[in-house]
Amino acid sequence: MEDQARKRKERLAALRKAKTKASDSTNGEEQPEEQDEAPAKPTLRFRNYEPVSEDLQPLKQDAPAVGPNAKEVVETVEGQVEQFAREALEAEQQRSKEVDLFNLAPKKPNWDLKRDLEKKTEKLERRTQAAIADIIRERLRQEGNVSEMAGAADAARTAAADSDDEMEDA
Repeated sequence: MEDQARKRKERLAALRKAKTKASDSTNGEEQPEEQDEAPAKPTLRFRNYEPVSEDLQPLKQDAPAVGPNAKEVVETVEGQVEQFAREALEAEQQRSKEVDLFNLAPKKPNWDLKRDLEKKTEKLERRTQAAIADIIRERLRQEGNVSEMAGAADAARTAAADSDDEMEDA
């Protein structure tokens, strides 16, 4: 780690010197105009291409180890980020392969019993309401106020009986 830091400092110092030399030469001295010379040809650098010609082999450079298939990582922030992302993806894939029994088990162990009993409890609820209506009717007959309340109780009983019949048909 210290080696890398030292090398980085040396590179930065060299770049600063080159920059100051370039700025000194452009500011302080006038450069003679070179109109007779042809423009400089760009140098070839083969990073991702394997040259076939033997003449071009010396110009071949190793490609930077950046990208999803890189085996070695460039010592830059981008390279470290890519390595971190790759490791996170591998860890997530490993976790997805493992079976977690807590996620597979139902949250409440009796949920299936409740689901199966719902239909039966609906029928019992209707019958209970009809029985309550019958009890109310009996009490009203005993008290003698049958005329007013009997009509209301009969209406409730017929409604409950109709819905009970419809549910049995379905």
